[in-house]
Amino acid sequence: MNKADPLTNAPSDFQQVLPKLVITALLCCAPVFALLSIRDFGPPTVLNGFGLPIILTEILVIVCALISNPKIVGSLARLRPLTKIGAALWLAAAMIANYHFATDRVLSTLFFPFTLVHFVFAWALAVQLSGPWKSNVENMLVATALGAAVFFVIAYVWALANRNTPGYDWLAFGIAVNNVRHLAGFALTILGLAAGFYCTAQSPRHRLMSAGLLLLGMVFVLWSGSRAASLAAIAALSVTFILCPPDRRKAFVITALGCLVLAVPLAAAFVPSAFYGPFNFVEGASTATADVNTYSSNRIGIWIDTLEWIQQSPLFGHGDGQFVYPVGGFRHPHNTILQFLYEWGFAGLLGICLMASGALWKIRAKVAAQPKVAIPAVTTFTALLATSMLDGSFHFAFPIMVGVLMLASLASIEPNQS
Repeated sequence: MNKADPLTNAPSDFQQVLPKLVITALLCCAPVFALLSIRDFGPPTVLNGFGLPIILTEILVIVCALISNPKIVGSLARLRPLTKIGAALWLAAAMIANYHFATDRVLSTLFFPFTLVHFVFAWALAVQLSGPWKSNVENMLVATALGAAVFFVIAYVWALANRNTPGYDWLAFGIAVNNVRHLAGFALTILGLAAGFYCTAQSPRHRLMSAGLLLLGMVFVLWSGSRAASLAAIAALSVTFILCPPDRRKAFVITALGCLVLAVPLAAAFVPSAFYGPFNFVEGASTATADVNTYSSNRIGIWIDTLEWIQQSPLFGHGDGQFVYPVGGFRHPHNTILQFLYEWGFAGLLGICLMASGALWKIRAKVAAQPKVAIPAVTTFTALLATSMLDGSFHFAFPIMVGVLMLASLASIEPNQS
């Protein structure tokens, strides 16, 4: 995304505190989100739908970046050319879509500022991780994984507390999500980061801790009952195996299989409804008596309809907050590529790809240069990207924040550094 910015002045004591504040925010944002979204505390729909605690965390990171690096705006000139072209292209497409093609300007005006926060967060984080906060990248990844793990504990305890509650809406669930399938973003964050940590752990203690997190991530994925998350987990673990140092691969496979053997009965120990549990993958296939579209929960039908709507405004899209599927009222098409095409058209999608290109360029070289950062980042981004193709996870704040953090972490690595 951007080239490393050399520090011209030694940071003050206050500036050295700022990355620690960011690490604390990454650790706490998911658990705080879970606690604030407990239904007894207020209506969950708005809080969950916009992911307000996550948005506030991103704003905090932006403020910390501005304080830490007052000349951060000048770093725009040092961005890689493709990144600058991509940013300009996406911003132009989004503005045109939201203020010219959007049919509901009220919704586009409401949703677009949240999108801009994600955009500025990505820019600020990429700049800081390539400069003043470079030494804190690993700690930020660890904090994110631990925060997601605490989130799962809170969500699971809440589920246990409501196991005998009459009429409880187990599909909506209510803790930080409006649909249980959206728990996958938190589960895959744990699994992806833990798998990467295990491959690069230098001591038995760190490997044991990473294996514990990996087990927790697998239990969370299986317990949520998400078929898309299960497939994404397989993809992420496969990528981890490929990137893992050759002398660690056998141990990784044994550990991953061992975690899976333990995770299945642990996830099956408490299945509050038919939507949950490790056997939902198989049961869904047995109950799909009609066709693949039935097994996919009508995703294929949604995708076909979305492609038709994209043709109405293919270049710039329809704008933020405009997608509403007539059956079920879904706010996204359950596919990230289709989501971006519908919202910002081919121009916006191309802009996003160009912005991300700097982070994803020369992945192998980056893994060789900084495996402790690159492997967890690639694995986690793979998991989130894979599930976004079936569940549209990048419609929601937490997976977006984590995905941006992974890309920014990769962008901070110079392929030739040791």
